[in-house]
Amino acid sequence: MRTSRTARLIDVAKAAGVSLGAASTVINGGKTSIQVGEESRRRILDAARQLKYRPNLTARALSGKSTRLIGIVNAVISQYSSAVFVNHILSIAANYDYHTLLDIVHVGNHVIFDKGVEGLENLLARHPDGLIFMGIPDQEVMKHTTVPNVTIGFKDNRHSDFSFDLEAGGYMAGLHLAKHGRRRVLFICTSQDANKEKLFGLRRAWQESGFAPDAVVVIERVLNDIYGVEDLILREIENGADAAFCSNDFLAARLLAFLHDRKIHVPQEIAVIGFDGDIFSSIITPSLTTVVQPFQECAERAVKLLIERIEGKESGRKRRKNIKLLPGFFTGQSCGCEIGVLPIAGWSRDMLFLEESFGKRISKYEDFILQHQMKKE
Repeated sequence: MRTSRTARLIDVAKAAGVSLGAASTVINGGKTSIQVGEESRRRILDAARQLKYRPNLTARALSGKSTRLIGIVNAVISQYSSAVFVNHILSIAANYDYHTLLDIVHVGNHVIFDKGVEGLENLLARHPDGLIFMGIPDQEVMKHTTVPNVTIGFKDNRHSDFSFDLEAGGYMAGLHLAKHGRRRVLFICTSQDANKEKLFGLRRAWQESGFAPDAVVVIERVLNDIYGVEDLILREIENGADAAFCSNDFLAARLLAFLHDRKIHVPQEIAVIGFDGDIFSSIITPSLTTVVQPFQECAERAVKLLIERIEGKESGRKRRKNIKLLPGFFTGQSCGCEIGVLPIAGWSRDMLFLEESFGKRISKYEDFILQHQMKKE
């Protein structure tokens, strides 16, 4: 019985009709005096694909060469957002000729700590050039990190390279509902503690709009479902609640389905806004108005920064920590708007913590909403 043999670099060279040195220059990169033309380069890469050649990453690492691998460490993020974010990182890393390790390691409070360290060590054993931490890992885990890395904090965290302005997202949602004339809002969330920044922003918008603090009612759910709180939601609607802001889009979709079953009309009787900007937001009925997390922008910045650190191109003068990314906004029928994208590209921008006051940072959004409404009228 004939067994398949793992392709070697010399096999690639023979198949492409070039020297071993030329094949090594194209496959392994690095500084070399060998010049390879475009036609020869194409033949080498085609041969490598046909033969399913895989470089020896351990040998490359030991020789000091780049493995062109980026590892992802997923600390604390929902499965829905995680899938979207990882997909962006994969695509953007590929544009820089980097491959991404898909062995996502969960570390931190949600997993036994020892497994977090063990998982990270297993990831490092594959010799990535760098790591992207999605969520802030435990400091003990960070001690085991021996390669350049970039950290993304999904909450207000001053120890991350990038974070999302969740408070601004809550403020946007509250301001938008207030502009629609809503007076009493339900904040339906998986956990009040995990979503306190969104809630703070919502309450601030409600307060600045002249409403009493008790006009924001928190309904807390551990799971992404409204099972068990249906009666509470119905009672609050009977008591005058005319808006709902959900901590994620999946929860908002479940709420829309429940309201439809109970023949409660959206947005006529109650407006609904979600959070994250999941792809299904525009295709459900009614289409969901949602705060859009800047996943693509963050992925682009994170990959670019990591490669700069890998290649030693990030100077001390350029090194900036705690860059906060503002979310965008997608308007759907669930709040009474027409379907469309509000200021995603037009005003989403990064900024340092403490660089500007919160009110000053968000004022551009309020101006944009007013201009948008004036155009519609």
